[in-house]
Amino acid sequence: MKKLFSLFFALVATTALWAYDFQFGDLYYDITSSGEPYTVVVTYESNWSDYNYWGLTSAVIPETVTYDGTTYSVTSIGDLAFRDCSSLTSVTIGSGVTSIGYEAFRDCSSLTAITIPNSVTSIGQYAFQECSKLTSVTIGSGVTSIGSYAFSRCSGLTSVVWNAENCAGFYESAPFYDFRSQITSFTFGDSVKHIPACLCYGMTKLPAITLPNSITSIGSSAFYDCSKLTSITIPDSVTSIGSYAFSRCSGLTSITIPHSVSSIGESAFSGCSGLTSVIWNAENITNNYEYSFGSFVYSPPFYDSYDSSSQITSFTFGDSVRHIPAYLCYGMKNLTAVTIGNSVTSIGRYAFGYCSGLTSITIPHSVTSIGSYAFYKCSGLTSITIPHSVTSIGEMAFYGCSGLTDVTIGNSVTSIGGGVFYGCSGLTSVTIGSGVTSIGYEAFRDCSSLTAITIPNSVTSIGQYAFQECSKLTSVTIPNSVTSIGQYAFQECSKLTSVTIPNSVTSIGSGAFSRTGIYNDESNWKNGVLYISNCLICADEDEVSSAYIIKEGTRLIADYAFGYCSSLTSVTLPNSITSIGSSAFYDCSKLTSITIPDSVTSIGDWVFCGCSKLTSVTIPKSVTSIGSSAFSWCESLKEVICYAEKVPEMGENVFYNTPQNKATLYVLADALEDYKAAEQWKEFCTILPIQETENDLECIISSSANTHKFVRNGQIIIIRDGKTYNAQGAVIN
Repeated sequence: MKKLFSLFFALVATTALWAYDFQFGDLYYDITSSGEPYTVVVTYESNWSDYNYWGLTSAVIPETVTYDGTTYSVTSIGDLAFRDCSSLTSVTIGSGVTSIGYEAFRDCSSLTAITIPNSVTSIGQYAFQECSKLTSVTIGSGVTSIGSYAFSRCSGLTSVVWNAENCAGFYESAPFYDFRSQITSFTFGDSVKHIPACLCYGMTKLPAITLPNSITSIGSSAFYDCSKLTSITIPDSVTSIGSYAFSRCSGLTSITIPHSVSSIGESAFSGCSGLTSVIWNAENITNNYEYSFGSFVYSPPFYDSYDSSSQITSFTFGDSVRHIPAYLCYGMKNLTAVTIGNSVTSIGRYAFGYCSGLTSITIPHSVTSIGSYAFYKCSGLTSITIPHSVTSIGEMAFYGCSGLTDVTIGNSVTSIGGGVFYGCSGLTSVTIGSGVTSIGYEAFRDCSSLTAITIPNSVTSIGQYAFQECSKLTSVTIPNSVTSIGQYAFQECSKLTSVTIPNSVTSIGSGAFSRTGIYNDESNWKNGVLYISNCLICADEDEVSSAYIIKEGTRLIADYAFGYCSSLTSVTLPNSITSIGSSAFYDCSKLTSITIPDSVTSIGDWVFCGCSKLTSVTIPKSVTSIGSSAFSWCESLKEVICYAEKVPEMGENVFYNTPQNKATLYVLADALEDYKAAEQWKEFCTILPIQETENDLECIISSSANTHKFVRNGQIIIIRDGKTYNAQGAVIN
């Protein structure tokens, strides 16, 4: 029994030791298909590497072999087939081979050159690793995949010919990657269409590359850290350049992007510290480079960081370029010369942001739009002419251009966006084109050297903070076209002593002229009230009289005009009033009644908020809308008389914390049911009709000890102490 067991063990051990099916010539084969078609793979002699092809100096992999009367096609060089074959100096691979396996030629330390035929589609990982005398490699056109580190640690490798037409990228471990790479020549065949990702990653001794016209795409990190690469011509066939494709190619001094390129990945040329000149011919780059939370999510192609070492001094846009992408030249502090071709129609967001060395730029007449922050903090820029072709300027477009002294805005620009010239502290002269209809918020804020501004007749609105902190502004002409002036529009213009508000203005925001020379000049104050032309701007809460009559001809009451005037008990509004600003009577805690004239069409937000003693309000038929919280916290309100035939549009919480459950609403009889059904109005405890009658004193509306209020032919009549008054307080008998 012991003898039988020993014999069985020996047979098993022998079977495991010899790993091939048959030998043909010098090589060993395993049968991979014993039926049509008959195929074999080249394999090793034994499981012990020391026995593999001992002393073999050259190998020819045939297309076919014959064994036991059957002809087999040789389709593959198997895993580990020639590993550690240290005497092997040359290999010829037959045209039938389609794959080279894992570690197939690893550590063949005498192999000097290898040509992969076009039939091969895949090369396994580590296939030629540590072939230390290998000097040249030719990759056939059929190769579509190469395993990780397939040619790594080939310390003698200096030349690669790459004919693979459609090989996939290498994102984890490039086939030629070696931090000691000696490759100085890398040639792409004329049929190659795609340069795979990371293909030449880290080839620090590669001095030059020639790309054939067949190339359509360059993969991500394809030439990353090729620090000796001094020049490269990207052919017109290329449509896309991947992320980090040429990153850290510090030897590059110039680059031309051809017109065919439609996509460039993030940081494609970042870290190219020797790059000084860029010619950009790409016609339709639409990449979305995104900046968020203080850093880039997708960085533009030439960007490293805010403190980048970019040495680019010249950037030229060719005549075929239509759009300058967002963030393209962001942070190029050494950029001094920019040429924009005559086909460019738009300049993207932050396109030249932080280009602090840029002193001048000519925007061609083809440009129609300038994006937001386009020239953000270009502090060296001294003058700019915006041509008539430009129709829009994005917000903050020239923010912080502190060296800018002169600006001309063309006639086609329709609006000056928010903060466009904010912080242009050196700006002394501005010419605004006749097409501008609006000046946006903070448009010229902190332009501390601006002494005068002429606003053309086309402008209808001046935004909030538009000229705030223009501390040297002494004069401003507001044309008759302007209808609104935003809050704090001219705040802290301390040298501004006189302003004429035209009749067209219907609203002025709170604080529009606060802290100006107008406020400081006591002659502008009358009975505690500041008028500019025929507009009431504000009242001094400590000086305004208890009963105040606004002078006839006053057209508008600005926001917060009587805000916090705690001594005000009554106010007479003339029929010239067309607009009452938001919070105009905010917290006038002693105001008892108010009659709004027929000239007013809207009641703004918070107008009478906090008027805790207000008992009666008369709303004319002209009013079509009432703003949010207009009568909120009017805790003593007892009656609202509304002549509006159509229920006015209501903001939110118009009567918030006002006792509608105790107050009476009087409306025209024909509109009674509409008010009873309308939101907010229907909350009144009592809703009664205003009766129009021929009989004088026919309908009693309210009575008190010495005052009786009636409706006569639809008009309010008040009898107090034996005298009869109309709703405006004038004696009528």
